[in-house]
Amino acid sequence: LIRKEGDEPGAATKKGTVVGVALALVTLVVAMLTRPPEGAIPWTPITSRAQLCAEIEKAKADGKAVCVDFWAEWCKYCKDYDGFIEAHPEIRMGFLKLVCLRADLSAEDRPWEDGVREALEVPKGQQPYLLFMTAKGEIVADYRTEGPPTGETEKKFTEILKTFGAIK
Repeated sequence: LIRKEGDEPGAATKKGTVVGVALALVTLVVAMLTRPPEGAIPWTPITSRAQLCAEIEKAKADGKAVCVDFWAEWCKYCKDYDGFIEAHPEIRMGFLKLVCLRADLSAEDRPWEDGVREALEVPKGQQPYLLFMTAKGEIVADYRTEGPPTGETEKKFTEILKTFGAIK
């Protein structure tokens, strides 16, 4: 700034300081806007039927209801459900009170998939597919959710979460 603008050293230092502070503030704002939301759902990856059973038994021992999500990185509707849950604070808080398990179908090789689907009676090739279990480990047939989120999704999730005492 001294050479290019012809400023005095004090004025150049002041301009440099202002630019540095502005850059730091912009960096802070970008970091805050791109961080994961507080209370993001901690999905536990399921990679075997044995692990699924163990997680369900642990949830039963803790007296917690369970949500199992059949999900894939390449699945648009799967991501739509993630966005839907995150966009509805009450629903997100309800999911945080459940044990959330995720069967990630993103990889080509999933030797565990058939056993997990069979254990939960989930149709082959179906994702997204969310199912819910009581704190006693019983699947609630009426609470199975498949296909894309719809206008009824908020009502359905609210009903499910109220039934499990996860929201009021």
